[in-house]
Amino acid sequence: MEAPLKLSDTSKINLGRVLLTDYWSALLFSAIFLGFLVGPGVILVWLIAIPLLIQRVSLIKRTIEQGKRAPGTITQKRYRRGEWYIHYGFEAEGQPHEVQNAIIGFKPPVNQGDVVEVAYDPAKPKTAFLPVLYTQKGLPTWGKVLFGVLGAALMVVIGAFVIFMFVLYANRNTLEATSTPAPAAAAPSPAAATALPLSVILPYEDDFSDPTSGWRVLEAENTETGYTDGAYAIRLLNDKLYAVGLYRPHSFKDTVTTVTGTLFEGAPEQSQMGLVCRSDAEANSFYSFIVTPDGYYSISKTVDGDSTILSSGGEFATTDAIDQESESQKIAAHCVGDTLTLHINDTLIDEITDTTLEEGFVGVRGGSYDAPEVEIRFDDLTITEP
Repeated sequence: MEAPLKLSDTSKINLGRVLLTDYWSALLFSAIFLGFLVGPGVILVWLIAIPLLIQRVSLIKRTIEQGKRAPGTITQKRYRRGEWYIHYGFEAEGQPHEVQNAIIGFKPPVNQGDVVEVAYDPAKPKTAFLPVLYTQKGLPTWGKVLFGVLGAALMVVIGAFVIFMFVLYANRNTLEATSTPAPAAAAPSPAAATALPLSVILPYEDDFSDPTSGWRVLEAENTETGYTDGAYAIRLLNDKLYAVGLYRPHSFKDTVTTVTGTLFEGAPEQSQMGLVCRSDAEANSFYSFIVTPDGYYSISKTVDGDSTILSSGGEFATTDAIDQESESQKIAAHCVGDTLTLHINDTLIDEITDTTLEEGFVGVRGGSYDAPEVEIRFDDLTITEP
């Protein structure tokens, strides 16, 4: 399903984009950079600018990675004195809000009238940012130009130094002098590889009682995902849809994920529930472990939006492990190396191999067939190492 929003389905900000896109971050970063060029005479500038920059970047990071999300609309986009003012409106906590962000750049990737995803602080909805501006890979165009100019200047300086040393060597004193050679410096030992601290230390458990635990919250035209009544819900308001809710604070390679899925609303033959692993949200690629309450299952992969069933010869298959008398099913997905294994209600159902996807987010999914108004609720989710 294609959401009618400009989405950025990763919660990780691109620090380079924040420093070169957000107006205040860019201003403070420039002050710090120029201070290093001028020297310690501007130590006072550093003492002021560095804490303010850390505070600003932390605010953007916290809002995008931990805040809530809602659809919004760009109401105005105007340029003035080297900066863009992006105005957008959205509804949060039942109230409409209008927010302005100041950014810099040649051409912001949003235009007036665009429907975009807004990340906001539920305690202070006026603290809001557009993830699409700060989570894209690479640097903005003007940042590439800036670093290109700085790189060219550095090459000129290095070239001048090389020429100077060559001239100095060519005109050295030809008289030989004896001297004691300095001892050769010991070669440095390779630095030990240090892993970045994980935002999630496995095993991870979530009963969805905390609405800020990191799962995506979205209200689109035909799809709603979010926390409700101590569970995580996927609600589909039209037929022939599916939606994926991702746990985005961290991506994984090999995982064992279990969850209890419950058909809260809708007919068993018109709904599906399941898990996903190794999801690349930007590329719309992931593995799916799908269960239907009326007795069918499949293991599939989606690559660039195109889905293929990998199990049972490319078809949904039936299994007696699905309790058709119950609204709830316990689902376990093992994504280990190139092996994908599905368990339903503690019974091994199927195992296949595939090497297409190697790493990504873990999540849950729900789907509808020929009838609208399907709601799947998930609870008691765990992620462990194999």
